[in-house]
Amino acid sequence: MGARDSITSTNASSIVRNDNAILVGAQAIRTFGFAYLTIILPVHLSRLGFDPITIGLVFTATIGGSAFLTFTLGIVADQIGRKKVLIILSLLTAISGALFASSVELLVILVAAMIGGAGGPGAGIPGGGPYVAVHNALLAGKASDEKRNMIFAVSSAASSLAAAIGSLFSGMSDALQIFPGFDDLGARTALFIFIAILGLSTAVLLIPVREVRVQNQKRSIIPRRSLGTTGKLSLVSGFDGLGTGFLLTPVIAYWFFIRFDVSISTLGTFFFLFSLSTTLAYYIAVRLARYLGSVNTIFFTHMPSTLILFLLPFAPRFEIAAALLILRPMISQIDVPLRQSYMMAISDPEERASVAGIAGMSKTVPSAVSPPIAGYFIQNLTLALPFFAGGILQMTADILFYAFFRKHKPPEELNRSKILKKGDHR
Repeated sequence: MGARDSITSTNASSIVRNDNAILVGAQAIRTFGFAYLTIILPVHLSRLGFDPITIGLVFTATIGGSAFLTFTLGIVADQIGRKKVLIILSLLTAISGALFASSVELLVILVAAMIGGAGGPGAGIPGGGPYVAVHNALLAGKASDEKRNMIFAVSSAASSLAAAIGSLFSGMSDALQIFPGFDDLGARTALFIFIAILGLSTAVLLIPVREVRVQNQKRSIIPRRSLGTTGKLSLVSGFDGLGTGFLLTPVIAYWFFIRFDVSISTLGTFFFLFSLSTTLAYYIAVRLARYLGSVNTIFFTHMPSTLILFLLPFAPRFEIAAALLILRPMISQIDVPLRQSYMMAISDPEERASVAGIAGMSKTVPSAVSPPIAGYFIQNLTLALPFFAGGILQMTADILFYAFFRKHKPPEELNRSKILKKGDHR
């Protein structure tokens, strides 16, 4: 029996590792595609003749679609299965890419943007969008408390590296034009078609993932056992989302395009370095959390990084502004895997997707207000205002997060505290 149990345990561990690899890989593929989409889309819209406020409204539609999908599909995922929802979202990505490629009409672009709200972090979606909410819930269920932070760090690092490569890939919009049959619009259309292909590929890739669900269990639409946690996370996410809306990748890309008149290739290179710097931050996150605790690490790394936003508008040249923005995520992004892991740790396991969905919606809805306001600031007032507004709101969110959760430790930290206390008694 012992040998049989050992074999069963080994097989189970192998299945979990394979599932984790597929989930991380699928997330990385999606992030790659949406990373280059967020760079070429604002330039695409500008070259089609749309003004800054209209461009802001398109990204509001993106965030609005993300908010709706994050809330509804987060709850649905706990009801029908998280893997099914991830496959549905991948198919929506394919439809979105096809719509972007098929028309230059504003109505079609708005519909594609709303469906594309499923994009995730590479799309600049605050909170990562519905895919990340459901992905995190499924990934957390396959990790022990001690290994959860590390698995989330690996997932975030893989996505960040994919975003870096995707940002660089946006330069294909310029490179394709040297070939016969590809003009400026045709090159961008080809990249939209590739988004559709990536969406279909991700859906197929996810099919082998195994999901164990409790059968015949009554499930509440509202996460009742995690209600207090959900409320606090939602309030923090609301302020954070409103601030993040001023600092979305498309807004920053558009700001660089207007302020310094840089090409898509140059923007792609910048966001490649930007994403690469975030990858380095994720490897530091787990070690810091072991020494400082998750909440302290999240607060004391993200708060100082916000100050860089106040310096950015005063940068006289593109190189200086780019250097500041590349430096910032090396500090600010340390909290990303820890925050995702922490949210899953303090939520009831059966309600994780619902909690992530509601908290994600609380971030995306306020952030939908910010892009058109940022567009108005850029067009009519000053280029600096989006960064000042975003910075102040994010600092408010950081203070609220620390006030709410500084005494709420995740299970692995509670276990370590108990072990240390036992050692002291001896």
